[in-house]
Amino acid sequence: MDNPVNKQAILREHFLKYAREHAVNSRIPTVRELRQALGVSNYMLLNCMNDLIREGVLYRKSRKEGTYLADNFSRYVIGLLLDGAVRNDYLEQPGWMSGFCRAFMGRSNFFIRLISLPQNMTLEEQIRKFGLSALVIRFDKEMKNIFPPDMSDEIRNRIICSVGGFDVRFDDLPQKNVLAPDREYWPREYVRAAVRRGCRRFVLLGRDDFVNEVMIDEMHKQGMEWSEECRISNPGRIAPMLDKLIRKYRIDAIRCGGAYESFLAEFFRKTPSFRPFLPVLNPFKAEGFWGDIQPAVHYTAIFETLDLFMERSGWECGVRAIELAQTGKAFPSERMKMKICHEDLFYGHESPSVSTL
Repeated sequence: MDNPVNKQAILREHFLKYAREHAVNSRIPTVRELRQALGVSNYMLLNCMNDLIREGVLYRKSRKEGTYLADNFSRYVIGLLLDGAVRNDYLEQPGWMSGFCRAFMGRSNFFIRLISLPQNMTLEEQIRKFGLSALVIRFDKEMKNIFPPDMSDEIRNRIICSVGGFDVRFDDLPQKNVLAPDREYWPREYVRAAVRRGCRRFVLLGRDDFVNEVMIDEMHKQGMEWSEECRISNPGRIAPMLDKLIRKYRIDAIRCGGAYESFLAEFFRKTPSFRPFLPVLNPFKAEGFWGDIQPAVHYTAIFETLDLFMERSGWECGVRAIELAQTGKAFPSERMKMKICHEDLFYGHESPSVSTL
């Protein structure tokens, strides 16, 4: 009870319980009466009341008239963790934030609070301090140890992790309350799409990463031809190596990592007759590299844009946060697949089809 965080949490629960048991627009006891009844300081009491006024639980007419229970009682509070041990990916992804907020449209009994995590405060203390029904965290590969082993299930079940990128292994994630993009689905679909178009040989440009390994595995499964020569991890070697590989293997498909696009674009400028199958994950970004050298480049968007995927991810996270707040029941961690666009509808500067198969 001496812990101020615990006192604040208990005080908040007292107000919420009072709000549920009394009629809306009824006046609550005065600050003096509450201080004497609850044994807390004026500062702590007023601080808690001001928080609840901002959330719509209470409203104040005037200093003389007192404080009243609002008729728009925000029963559920959803927290978004902004900083501390985590990155601010959802602020850098407006699509995710837009989708998340869209899930709460028309729901007057939900309040979204942006919170930070001071170094001297745990997740559990933040959840109790603000009376959070659910807490959303953008999870990345540096956060495997964010949950202490002594965290109670009651608290852990309130936390949702939304994975921001494709570089986190699903096996490294907690087994519950995690929404993560399927990191293997899109590189495997790159290979399947190439096979559907009759391609036989991929060149993989970029650093050796899990994408290359997944694609090579899928090539073997699909019966495509593969040679270790067809990896180029040194950007300075793209021009001489590609020229050699095209003549030797009749290359008809390329996977290009993001940092290598400008080097590949330079090769395309010098070799306008080379028009391989070139799948891209973000077509709008691709236009910045290759839009000025049409028609030499023939790049293809197989999936919905990353912005659309992030918007859908944010919306799904918001829906799960609502369900979690209402039921308190955890859900199994889930891989989210990018939706496939109708192929052959997006080349060069044309707009992608958002229809899905």
